[in-house]
Amino acid sequence: VVGTMVAPPPAELKAVEAGSYSCKTIVPGRHVEIHFGDLYADEERDMLASVWVPLSPVKKQSNDCGTTTTTTTTTTTTTTTTTRTVLHVEARYVDPSSGASLRMAVAPVVVERPAAEEAIDSSGTSSSSSARHAVLIDQHRGRLRGSKAIAEARSLADSGDFAAARRCLELARLQLQSSIAFTLGDATSKALDTELGCIHGHMKNRQVYNQSMGRAYALSAQSSYLRQRASMRTSPMWRPVAKCS
Repeated sequence: VVGTMVAPPPAELKAVEAGSYSCKTIVPGRHVEIHFGDLYADEERDMLASVWVPLSPVKKQSNDCGTTTTTTTTTTTTTTTTTRTVLHVEARYVDPSSGASLRMAVAPVVVERPAAEEAIDSSGTSSSSSARHAVLIDQHRGRLRGSKAIAEARSLADSGDFAAARRCLELARLQLQSSIAFTLGDATSKALDTELGCIHGHMKNRQVYNQSMGRAYALSAQSSYLRQRASMRTSPMWRPVAKCS
């Protein structure tokens, strides 16, 4: 399965977080391909894309004399937003039964853009942002940060610096626990937090790391979260050998 993202001007594709999937830039800032390999029927993959979009121009209503119309009888605040397509997303794949190459319909990603003078809150998002989408984006950011922390901690543990490996995981857990998704009870974020705690227990020292197969456990967790297959780790076979902290 190959996914394609195309950013129409003036939008600019700044980055795509694809985990461990291969991501190829076709046109810088405009066109990216992500190779997912083989997927089962109905499997889904979410990609985190950072897109730069300019503010919409401010539109003012004027009277025939060219002056701005105002009123003093009623105080009313009206927020004007426009919608803009920032990405075109599609996928193509080979049907294993027929061998035919198939293409899914292009799905435009449309967002509301505030006028240049609309206030932006302290979190950097406009008041019209969807809370559900904010949690989903935060979930994926946490998943990617956690996966990178596991990789870094594993590298430190392999080199014998178990204290640094544990500090790396502790910092990752603190960042995750302070996230919006975790605070709102997101299941993926909660599971990742537990996973980081278990890996932390595997990296107590060299003896525990070797006897509990800590390296293999960390590699498995890292791969599962990067490839969005962490739900498979709820099986009893994945119960940790080392104590989770």
